[in-house]
Amino acid sequence: MSAPQVKDLLGAPDLRELKGEKETWHYSQEGGLQTVFESGKLVEFGRDEPQKQMVIGTPAPTPPLPVHILKIGDECHKDVECQSDNCHFHLCSGKNNCSVPVGKTCGTDSDCCEGRCDFQKCRIR
Repeated sequence: MSAPQVKDLLGAPDLRELKGEKETWHYSQEGGLQTVFESGKLVEFGRDEPQKQMVIGTPAPTPPLPVHILKIGDECHKDVECQSDNCHFHLCSGKNNCSVPVGKTCGTDSDCCEGRCDFQKCRIR
């Protein structure tokens, strides 16, 4: 069959693709048909093959979330990660959202979870 005969039978293709000597016509309205021509003559006819996705390597498995292991001041993403069950702005925090443990640098008493801010260090009361 020639290209004009196929066009008379199926109509104009939705997509025409040219690779070297081969021309492929794609028909999405006809259930995904494709026709392949060489030198103007039909050489293949059938269903369009679905596009295959390229897989580059196998994705690493996602490790399970740690549960209740992070201490106040540690970086977190969910409440369940913190011993205090309070992840506030990505830091494990205590009550009133304090996030500075004893011995670390602080600015105010409310920063310190275990006591007070004394000379810019959290200290036990």
